[in-house]
Amino acid sequence: TATALPSSTLALMRADKLLCALLRDDASGASRPVVILEILDADFFQLRATRCLAFDPHRLLPDQVQAERWRSEFTAHGLWETFGAAARQIHKTVFGTDCVNPEDDYSTYVVPLDAAAADFPWRDIGRRRSKE
Repeated sequence: TATALPSSTLALMRADKLLCALLRDDASGASRPVVILEILDADFFQLRATRCLAFDPHRLLPDQVQAERWRSEFTAHGLWETFGAAARQIHKTVFGTDCVNPEDDYSTYVVPLDAAAADFPWRDIGRRRSKE
């Protein structure tokens, strides 16, 4: 039988990172992240404190001068109160509309704590599809 951990040990355990990415296809048809958000405070279905880890890291947007301004703005923003607020503000700024359903439009990934967001295998996303 497994030994139960004391509750004080459970309180000190760290969870994996929760990253959400807005994906767009590049010229080759591969899905690449345009926005990578990290949710720092999540409890069941409430996704609170969120920050922008990366914006257009694969340089997909056609106006890279504007993309660089947005990159600086979003990554320096600090924390948004919720994941939804972050997604809506970024979407409105970049795409001209805040009509976004973050839970449907963003893909969510649990990333080990020791992996940097930049090291996450973004290029592999979308390569394998379920046959069902």
